[in-house]
Amino acid sequence: MIRRLPVALASLLFACAPSVAAPQKPREAAAPTVVVAEAPPVPSPPRKSLAPLPVHAMSLGDGSESCAIVASVLAVSSPPLAVPSVPGSAGDARVVCWGGRPRPAAAWNTTGPLPPRAPHEIALPFASAPIAVTVGRSHRCALLENGKVACWTELAPVAELVPFPQGSSVVSISAGDEFTCALLVGGAVTCWGANDEGQLGLGNTVGTTRPGQNVPLGGPAVALSSGLGSSCAIVDRTGGRAVVCWGRNNNGALGLGDARNRGDAPVP
Repeated sequence: MIRRLPVALASLLFACAPSVAAPQKPREAAAPTVVVAEAPPVPSPPRKSLAPLPVHAMSLGDGSESCAIVASVLAVSSPPLAVPSVPGSAGDARVVCWGGRPRPAAAWNTTGPLPPRAPHEIALPFASAPIAVTVGRSHRCALLENGKVACWTELAPVAELVPFPQGSSVVSISAGDEFTCALLVGGAVTCWGANDEGQLGLGNTVGTTRPGQNVPLGGPAVALSSGLGSSCAIVDRTGGRAVVCWGRNNNGALGLGDARNRGDAPVP
């Protein structure tokens, strides 16, 4: 015979019964932390420069060779490089050039890329120091403190004085492709060299090997700049300053609204 317990007593016994915890799953081990060490940054190769030497003037030319007026010794950051002074050069200002074609000229016919030329000093055996330099296609010129100009070619880097007319003093020079122009004291401009496209601004196509005739500008020039086959000058005139250009006019480079050369024929 089964006796039923009162409900209140059954509830009390159930509450007092020891609790049986549900079986727990074993805790999985935490995955190990992987530390990836960052690779140290790769240092950039040191850039060659003329710093910390004072650069007084620079000309980049047509992209083949560049020249600058620097202190007597040229040093680059990597690798260290010194350019020995040329005997007879005046003062601490030296003309140093780099890039361009290798020497001798026979090396031009070799196949493959040509090694760049290291910085080298140009011999300027004059009593006056250089204050400006300009680079043309295959020639370079330096303006000296005494108002004279010395030029040299890419293959013969020994400068010679340009024979200007007696009493001329130059304040600015600018080299083009195969010609050079100079701004004189007083505002006159004279050019020499190739003239097949009117580069000399004389109304003809006859080249000359030395400065002589002045470009007819209609007033004194105060600034001058030459490019591949043309030149422009800022000229003082009665009504104010004007820009006068002459020479090659491909693609309207002279800003005159056409592609006709100027300076290669007499002005009507």
